[in-house]
Amino acid sequence: MKITNPETIQSSEKEFIDFINAELDWGSIEKMILKKHNLQLQDEVVYKQGDIMVYDNQIAYKFDFDIKVSLSLIFNRQGDCLNIKTPDGEDLEEDV
Repeated sequence: MKITNPETIQSSEKEFIDFINAELDWGSIEKMILKKHNLQLQDEVVYKQGDIMVYDNQIAYKFDFDIKVSLSLIFNRQGDCLNIKTPDGEDLEEDV
């Protein structure tokens, strides 16, 4: 037996996810991406979707984005990847 309209729940969840997305601290997110991946974001970040999920036995929120990053891919004439670097010259891969 339904006790509420499922469309109301789905609509409210979408509004909640949109609200959280609007409040994300992109300065902090960019710092984490730079620290963890040594990449700086370029141009705009495109929001794709968000969802509520269980992660490590707790309620969590997953947001998917498309981002643009700058990097240099170095490979030889045999097609072997020699290195991947960021614009500041930092190696992304130690052993490619």
